Amino acid sequence: MSANLRPSRRKSTKAIHTPPSPPTSSSAASSASTSRAHSPAKRTTDERATWQRLYKTYEVPRKTLHSAIGLAAIGLYASPHVTPTRLLSLGIPATAVIVSADLLRFNSPAFASVYERHLGYLMRPQERKGWNGVIFYLVGALLVLGTLPTDIATLSVLLLSWCDTAASTVGRALGHHGPQLRPGKSLIGTFAAFMVGAAATAFFYTTLVTYRPQTPPSWDPATSSLGLAQVSVLGGVVAALSEAVDVFGLDDNLTIPVLSGGLLWAVLCWAGYGHS
Repeated sequence: MSANLRPSRRKSTKAIHTPPSPPTSSSAASSASTSRAHSPAKRTTDERATWQRLYKTYEVPRKTLHSAIGLAAIGLYASPHVTPTRLLSLGIPATAVIVSADLLRFNSPAFASVYERHLGYLMRPQERKGWNGVIFYLVGALLVLGTLPTDIATLSVLLLSWCDTAASTVGRALGHHGPQLRPGKSLIGTFAAFMVGAAATAFFYTTLVTYRPQTPPSWDPATSSLGLAQVSVLGGVVAALSEAVDVFGLDDNLTIPVLSGGLLWAVLCWAGYGHS
């Protein structure tokens, strides 16, 4: 019996090429978004935002002024013609002017607007509705200048200028790694104040006192049995304590120089090394 056999069809081995499908709108948008995210303009914007955040967080203008006052105190102490009496005669009227400006700011919205437009970058938010921190800074400096020996008064201003800045800056950056002593005050920030205070005290009594030989210092390494290391640690301790404690809610620009200068002077007098 014969059968009709159909010839088998041979499968083609030639590959079939299909054109790629055009990108969808969502994938195109995603690609464009990724491209923008990595663009130089985007990176520049992000970097600017980061610097602005750091600038605001660490109060760069305020802390720069804060620290610069310490440098000014060094220059005034090293000048033989500048006396505490002369500084008081200039500082008291200057304080009165700033107090008057604040009173006017509280009662004149127009003046407040102009004032804050030009000086607001130096003010904390709470100072816009309250007294300017510069007033407390000046009052604290004037109090120690009028009541303490020249070297102790100058050193207490240095402790305010540099230790408070160190405690604030280090505390904001690293304070969360350690315990909090009280709201806004960390152990790490206080330790930074101690270290800077000890260094400032050592610098003052080894270097700065030589620029004012006409005024006997309250501690003289040539005649005192109290060593430089002990006096430096004392300066660090009083700076850290003054920075950490809260005195009836008073501004620390006032309390730090008064407490640090008063404690340092009291200990030196108690130890028999203080000179009036």
